[in-house]
Amino acid sequence: MVWREEGIGDEMRFASCLPELAEMGFGRVIFECAPRLASLFGRSFPTITVRGEAPGEGPEDYDLQAPLFSLPGLLRPSLDDFPDRPAYLTADPERARAWRNRLQALGPGPTVGVCWRSLNFSWQKRPFHSRIADWAPVLRLPGLTFIDLQVEAAADEIAEARESFGATIHTLEGLDLKDDLEGVAAVISVLDAVVSARCWIPILSGALGVPTSCFAAPFNPLFLGQARDPWMPMVQIFTRRADTDWRAPMAAIADQLGRLRPDPG
Repeated sequence: MVWREEGIGDEMRFASCLPELAEMGFGRVIFECAPRLASLFGRSFPTITVRGEAPGEGPEDYDLQAPLFSLPGLLRPSLDDFPDRPAYLTADPERARAWRNRLQALGPGPTVGVCWRSLNFSWQKRPFHSRIADWAPVLRLPGLTFIDLQVEAAADEIAEARESFGATIHTLEGLDLKDDLEGVAAVISVLDAVVSARCWIPILSGALGVPTSCFAAPFNPLFLGQARDPWMPMVQIFTRRADTDWRAPMAAIADQLGRLRPDPG
């Protein structure tokens, strides 16, 4: 039995080790996860018994137990041990289909999910936050449809994007970005790309196999010194020096996104 630790971002990242654990010959592997992730994990890992973590003591129906964060040290002691796969989570296909139809009604251009800060305002996470003003190179790109993936986005931030750069960031009515993680996964799975600050959003998009640009301030030990996140290779990392702003990373991300736009010819 594997039990979860820390926040949902770390939980989604390290859950990528579960298929390797299931292949080791145990009679059964149980994973106790955050309840709001249980259905997503259950669909994605069909050979594993997935159940939501419950208050109090659960059934002792296992012989061995391990915390989720111990699995990488046991199963992936070096970069060569990381599997080469574009995705390991699977969104609900029916919900994904419904969201695809809704997004198509917003415009013909490629759809790009955007998230500019974490909800964690601790001193460790503040260097990863950005402001709408930092997004000028991205939001000025023509021909893209921007989708709001920012939990608790402020109306004045959305308005600033429109007034400063002529960019509409579409907030999806009926989508709870904080607690409906199945819905968020369904939306992300049908996007053409995601651009996000370092938080759980680029982890989910990368785990779903969506091309993702994550801007971060060095140093992050989980990236293991790589330009692409080794846990989810669809996530490309763009960093800034501690004494600089986000202009250089955002310009590089804009260059990447520019390749999504259809050839006008």
